[in-house]
Amino acid sequence: MLQRLVTALKDFQPDLILSSYLSMTDSMNVGIGLKIPVLFLGMQVMICSNYLAAFGMFPRLPTTFSLNRRLWNYLCEKIATEFNNTSEPFLKQIFDTEDAYTDFRPTMEEFYDICSCDARYPVLLAASLTLHGPLPEDFNDNVHVIGALTLEPTEEAGPDFGGKLQQMEAFLKAGDAPVYVGYGSMTCHNAKFMTLFSLRALMKTGQRGILLGGWAEMSAAALEGEDDSQELLAYCKERVLFMDTAPHGLLFPRCKVIVHHGGAGTLNASAMSGTPTVIVPIFLDQFYHSDLVNVKGFGVGLKAMKILKPEELADAITKCISSEEIRQRAREVAEQMSNEKASSALVKHIDRFIAEYVDTGRFLEERYALRRQVHESTWSHWIGSWLRTYACCSEARK
Repeated sequence: MLQRLVTALKDFQPDLILSSYLSMTDSMNVGIGLKIPVLFLGMQVMICSNYLAAFGMFPRLPTTFSLNRRLWNYLCEKIATEFNNTSEPFLKQIFDTEDAYTDFRPTMEEFYDICSCDARYPVLLAASLTLHGPLPEDFNDNVHVIGALTLEPTEEAGPDFGGKLQQMEAFLKAGDAPVYVGYGSMTCHNAKFMTLFSLRALMKTGQRGILLGGWAEMSAAALEGEDDSQELLAYCKERVLFMDTAPHGLLFPRCKVIVHHGGAGTLNASAMSGTPTVIVPIFLDQFYHSDLVNVKGFGVGLKAMKILKPEELADAITKCISSEEIRQRAREVAEQMSNEKASSALVKHIDRFIAEYVDTGRFLEERYALRRQVHESTWSHWIGSWLRTYACCSEARK
């Protein structure tokens, strides 16, 4: 994968790498070898901060003694070290360099400069202030929340967003608005567990439903061999449509309730649809988003899927259908989010970054100077870096 990434970048010769969380260390490493600046673009409000729970899935600790930030720093260093240990041998072979400052192991200080609440360079978060505001008070002026990046519903009609559009349209017109259930790329235990959990909950509500197979490949085949198989199969034949993929922007506004895992993209799509949301979290920031739905009041956020019962999901769905307060709040959130212009904001920030840091050569010059300091290992630099990473007592840069 790294070889393909490097080859593509060499062929394309970009001026800038936009990187999200999962590709951050590889982007920084490749950026070193190809001398390309890196700008962080996250889909979640999930950066090192003393006011955010680490990675959205750990308990939010008291802010005393910077406990949350310390946990963030510890976990980030562990994860980055694992990525670096895996990537470095391949990158050294790919670039075949003897440059002392090109060792393909970015320091944590370099990481925090690009992706943290007190970053030295712009941090772009493609998230909605309607959902995530007010922002943590330790975010410095380099952190910009630009709004949720989504496609227009009319742009989602292509084959990549669902090949069963005619079947979906026929199902929607054949009866009451359905309950959507889908978990995207997430898997909990296995397809059988997720299918049974979801369909048993749906059947208890008596509602029509659309079940998205997702990466777990949920399907009616998973019902075989269960005591209630015949009952579930009869219910599915009458009231459930199975789909592999679906265009969220077209489908969600036509549903009664949207049940999903709480991933950032699906959260944005469900919130913008004006339809109440039920989140069944499985991993990372999904737990934070589950809590967020409860705080903002446009749905019900539940506990982890692995410990949840179908009856609890059924109750949450029923609550969203019957509560005028939740349905009204869902409409209000959608209206507020419709005023956010994320695409325009993203272009503006990229243009500004290129003008200030790329065209001037400032980003690469400053990064190279930092790596020189790191390799020279001066006591003053080592102490400052340690304080920032572990003691968390240095002032946030404004």
